[in-house]
Amino acid sequence: MNDLAPHVIAKDGEKVVAYVLAMTPALKEDIPVLIPMFEQFNVLTYQEKSLSMWNYLVVGQVCVSKNYRGQGIFDKIYQYYKSTYRNLFDFAVTEIAINNPRSIRAHQKLGFKEIHRFTDELPMDWSIVLWDWN
Repeated sequence: MNDLAPHVIAKDGEKVVAYVLAMTPALKEDIPVLIPMFEQFNVLTYQEKSLSMWNYLVVGQVCVSKNYRGQGIFDKIYQYYKSTYRNLFDFAVTEIAINNPRSIRAHQKLGFKEIHRFTDELPMDWSIVLWDWN
């Protein structure tokens, strides 16, 4: 996963205090639990074009250590993704559980826009959000 689109981590000395994982659609078969997410993406459109026709980066699983929250690390990590990958990918996309309003607000603040909502088999409600880098 890290070879195609290296993850971004934030460290305080030698301690990892935050990270955002990333992957490309090319890796969808490597993690079976994520296949339904990619199948969901492939039936969606953005700007009247199937997501599968775009070159996008999937970002997901964001973690900021409790003692480091509220310091702008989340924003800095994502801004780093944008500055690093905007010439390689059209946008970043992810899904966020609706019952995680803190994450939804943080992503919206950066510029992520909801493009779809769905309920999975658990049932759990999800928001698929996209951050256009162009």
